[in-house]
Amino acid sequence: MFEKGSIPENILELRIQQLQNDENSLKMKQESIIQEVDSVCTPAISTEHVRSILSNFKRLFADASFEQKKRLIHALVKNVEIIHDDTTNTRKIGRIQLYFEPEEFQALSNVKPVSTVHRKE
Repeated sequence: MFEKGSIPENILELRIQQLQNDENSLKMKQESIIQEVDSVCTPAISTEHVRSILSNFKRLFADASFEQKKRLIHALVKNVEIIHDDTTNTRKIGRIQLYFEPEEFQALSNVKPVSTVHRKE
């Protein structure tokens, strides 16, 4: 990019120094944000609260339409790992990763109709 003589070297060196200072400043901000995110505490959820929500889930799921069931499952399941095999009939589920946060537990315990459950992206 730089062709000797097209930009005075002292101006180029000054610009390089400014960019390095900007980079260092951004790295410090990034580190600060990472530390802040790492320090956030997640509140503990009682076993009884989980049981209550799952009891409601069974009732809601049983009474839900196909589309509501689909939306509810999409709201709770983040990822399904499939163990591939030679045929689709012999594939197996390796792991299911659920998607919910403590706040969503609280919200789900107060939900009456299934259609109010939404997935956060």
